[in-house]
Amino acid sequence: MKTTDNKKAQHLQAAGFDVVNNREKLTMNSLTQITVPFHNAELYLVEHEGQPYTPMKPIVGGIGLDWGSQFVKLKQRFASTIVEITIVANDGKDRLMTCLPVKKLFGWLMTISPNKVKPELRDTVIKYQEECDDVLWDYWTKGKAVNPRPKT
Repeated sequence: MKTTDNKKAQHLQAAGFDVVNNREKLTMNSLTQITVPFHNAELYLVEHEGQPYTPMKPIVGGIGLDWGSQFVKLKQRFASTIVEITIVANDGKDRLMTCLPVKKLFGWLMTISPNKVKPELRDTVIKYQEECDDVLWDYWTKGKAVNPRPKT
């Protein structure tokens, strides 16, 4: 892996992600894809214009939601930030995917009704949303929010 990729991985680790798999795809934009664990699932990240983005279709399908309706929601709420990026899929083929900046993913996840996700994921979604509520509350009332999980 290139030194710049190591710096990106270190930045993601500092943000609370554990980098578990790196793979690079050379294209005209020289994109780097990595997979990180996120609440007992894998989150795919790709760099676009110096920022981490994530393909949304695997996330939407993974939690059991309808892609068509979530795609409409993404276009309405995040139109200025979603981008189409060619990504190497698990089968090794290039796929054009609708991607959202990771910094916006948390806002999208807060719009999800736990009753509409796969039953086995409801508790995870509820815990995640409650954690986001707590973080925002701490930020606005205490001036900062602290992640209680130990850094690895």
